[in-house]
Amino acid sequence: MSERCKEKTLARERGDTFYFTKIPCLRGHTSKRYVDSGNCWECRRIRDKERRKNRTPKERREFHLQLKHNISMVEFTQMLEEQNYSCAVCNVHESKAPREMLFVDHCHETNRIRGLLCSSCNAAIGVLGDSANSIQKVIEYLK
Repeated sequence: MSERCKEKTLARERGDTFYFTKIPCLRGHTSKRYVDSGNCWECRRIRDKERRKNRTPKERREFHLQLKHNISMVEFTQMLEEQNYSCAVCNVHESKAPREMLFVDHCHETNRIRGLLCSSCNAAIGVLGDSANSIQKVIEYLK
C-alpha cells in the first residue's frame, strides 16, 4: 500500500476531513487533501474561487440566501410580496431604499427570520445589538 493510501485510510478511520502527505498533486501543491475525494485542498480552493467569480449577481444572491438564512429565492420573493416590497420598520419601498434592495433580518441568537429591512433599519438594529431595551432608550432620548 502506498504512503498516500495509508494516510488516507488512517484519516478516514479517525473521522478526519483531511489528510496530509508530502507527495505533490498534479499541479505541484503539497497541501492537505480531502479524505472523501483525495483532491488537493489548494486546487479545490482555486477552483471554487473561479466558480464564485463567474456567478451572476442573481446566483450570488440565491447562494447567500440559502447559505446564510436557509431560504430559497422563492421564499424570499414571498416575503417581499407579503411586505408589499417595503421595509418592515420604516415602510420605504425597495426601489427607494438606500441600496435599492431589502435584507433578511434575523435574530442572531435563534437565527429566526423576523422580516425584510432596508439597509438603514437593518444597520440601526444591528448597532443597537438587537436589543429592545436599547431601542426603548433611544425612543426616550428622542422625546
